[in-house]
Amino acid sequence: MKTVESTRFGIGTKLIIGLGTLIGISFIVGTLAILGLVSIQGTSKDLSDQFLPETLITNEIERQTLQAMYNVRGYWLSTEQQYYQAAGKNFQDLDKALAEAKILSEGASKLAKLREELPKSIEAKTTYVELLEKKNQGCHRRYPDGQGRCLHHWHPICRGSPRLP
Repeated sequence: MKTVESTRFGIGTKLIIGLGTLIGISFIVGTLAILGLVSIQGTSKDLSDQFLPETLITNEIERQTLQAMYNVRGYWLSTEQQYYQAAGKNFQDLDKALAEAKILSEGASKLAKLREELPKSIEAKTTYVELLEKKNQGCHRRYPDGQGRCLHHWHPICRGSPRLP
């Protein structure tokens, strides 16, 4: 009869048990790594399909808005038509960028903030353009002698605007 002391494993059996354990651990770690990579793949797809284009489009919206504001300021200070025309071109480019943002927000499920803020941006741009067109239709004209005073200081748009001496 064999006793407990005599049931020792041989070297071959110990190697098989050790290597089998290592292979099992490697299989479990590999499976977890593959599952992690699959979840990262979905996140990176969202980044490339939705968030990166959103960043590019909103950057273009900001750029065109700032350039239009710069040209409107130049027009306001000098009343030269070149600034007004440049602002008009900026507003056309801004319309294109806003249209791209609208198309992107309709097709992207994770861009809730863009869908929420886009109508506000379009409304603000429309209001700004309307005020600029009102100003260009006759308000803030210079006196014939070249002085920069507003002839329509009673006009609602010019009321409170700085009048140069």
